[in-house]
Amino acid sequence: MAAMHSLFPLMLPLDVYQLKYDGFIQVKDKEFRLRIEIPKDKSLKNLRLYGDWQLVHHLRGYEDLVKTRLQSVPDVTTFMIELQNILQSTIDSSKTPEAIIETLDTSVFPRLFKFHFTSTDSGKREHTLQVNISSKTSLKQLLQQFEEFIEQFNDLWFQLEEFDQRTVVIEPENPRKSDLSRRVFLGNHTSIQMTLDPSHPRMCPDCRFLGADHVVTPLRKLNAALSNWDMTATVLNNIERVLNIKFPEPSSQTKQDLSDECGICYTYRLDIGIPDAVCDNTQCSRPYHKSCLYEVCM
Repeated sequence: MAAMHSLFPLMLPLDVYQLKYDGFIQVKDKEFRLRIEIPKDKSLKNLRLYGDWQLVHHLRGYEDLVKTRLQSVPDVTTFMIELQNILQSTIDSSKTPEAIIETLDTSVFPRLFKFHFTSTDSGKREHTLQVNISSKTSLKQLLQQFEEFIEQFNDLWFQLEEFDQRTVVIEPENPRKSDLSRRVFLGNHTSIQMTLDPSHPRMCPDCRFLGADHVVTPLRKLNAALSNWDMTATVLNNIERVLNIKFPEPSSQTKQDLSDECGICYTYRLDIGIPDAVCDNTQCSRPYHKSCLYEVCM
């Protein structure tokens, strides 16, 4: 593996078998963070490639080409050379929309005030940018900054979308990309309110359990179990494993279960929200709006 060290000095082996590498690959004046994991049988066809958001951004649309190269290269050094060539071509290439933008000169826009651009991130989500044109506006630089900015949050949206698709989300009803919190149904009039950190979306989120004390008290062991948190797993899988629970899957039955009306006003959703307090009496366990309880008690 002397050739590997000579050609890519910033890629360091992590084990004596040289099956794992971590570091940076240099292309022109850019450095991309990269991690390579080779299976024990040393078959490059099943090699795993991990990279930072910049690497993912530049390889978008070239995934099949990378897989094809893996099928034919004899060793990891040759693959690194192929990957470097692919990245070189992605940096040098001018895709049609980019070429059009590059040829535009802001001086031809004296009467135009706004542009709307739509960009698709690596998770296939669409994002719209509205641009106010001025004499000093660089459209190419502006779009590049916009795409790099949204790509930073790709993993955050992936974590949140997993909850939206695989669990019963009580709130928000129609989540937006800017919504960092999810209130997820656990069963037995109990739910968990989670807020993810956009800078570290795979870390343990800020959690609050809602429900009767005799039900949620056994669940309040999350902080004590942080040492078992796996940063390579998703937030949903981590919470299920650490708390030894299984989130109910979306279905008409669970939707009906969580829509119990308030025991005072006999409605489910008010302007201030849904019932967020549950009676601690095991014979009752009826949900209530806190505002309704306050009016009755006062």
